[in-house]
Amino acid sequence: MDRTDWFFNYLPVTDEAIKQGLYVTSVGCQRTRPGEHFPPRQHPLAYHFHWEAGRTLPEFAIVLFTEGQGQFESAIAGEQTIYLDNIVIITPGQWHRYRPDPATGYVERWICFNGETPHDLLDCGLLDPVDTVMRVSQPEALVAQFDRMLDNVHNQPGINSIALTHHALALLGMTLTITDRQQDRVHTPSVRARTAASDPLVSQALDIIWTYCHGTLTVAKIVDQLATTRRTLERRFRASLGRSILDEINHCHLGRAKRLLSETGLILKRVAYLSGFSCPDRMRLAFLRYMNLTPTQYRHKT
Repeated sequence: MDRTDWFFNYLPVTDEAIKQGLYVTSVGCQRTRPGEHFPPRQHPLAYHFHWEAGRTLPEFAIVLFTEGQGQFESAIAGEQTIYLDNIVIITPGQWHRYRPDPATGYVERWICFNGETPHDLLDCGLLDPVDTVMRVSQPEALVAQFDRMLDNVHNQPGINSIALTHHALALLGMTLTITDRQQDRVHTPSVRARTAASDPLVSQALDIIWTYCHGTLTVAKIVDQLATTRRTLERRFRASLGRSILDEINHCHLGRAKRLLSETGLILKRVAYLSGFSCPDRMRLAFLRYMNLTPTQYRHKT
């Protein structure tokens, strides 16, 4: 495999991978040559984007750029130039877009991932939506780690193995230790961390909801994973956040559904499945309850 030409794989998410604290959703590498149309190849609708529209991911992404330069822009960090051996860290819900300089092109390697571990790093400020584009002080080491991960997927396509999770954790750790940040910041914990910090049981419940929101999740499943009763958890959840556990689950599912409805042409049945709803009717009821719109009306509106 020529890693600097193109290769990508979008992986199924398994329960075993989720239990590791970080799970990989896609990996790849791609060369865009000078003057070549970007992106040169079609990706799945939830990931594919054009410069005019950009995209918003429901997960984290790390993109390493070599051989050339380009342009990056996000709603939080603004416009920045991508230079040789720059790395971009993208956090969930952050609108962004990037493209190569037509005169130089570039080579990109990327990984998309999610889970409890990266959300914890986001909560404590080690991952920062503002500090997005950074210079790599040891690019060879990072390229080698990326390529080990790409080899793992190339040799076992479609298998989201525990070994891949360990490769991804090593890549994330390396990224945080060999990048030169623009400046030291006093980080403010995320809304999720601030609101739940006073009650560790609620914090655990939130971690489960936002980690497992890609699948069908019920209050009973959350209670089963915690050493408590449903009545106790419901009471403490309302006392801490002012809403029910089911409201939080639906908010999580709705966020993903709204992104898919506004950014893709997927049919409603597929959107419901990818958003964690058990069926399109459940999704429709949630939209009507929380937004006073049907999913179709929301899509037309946006």
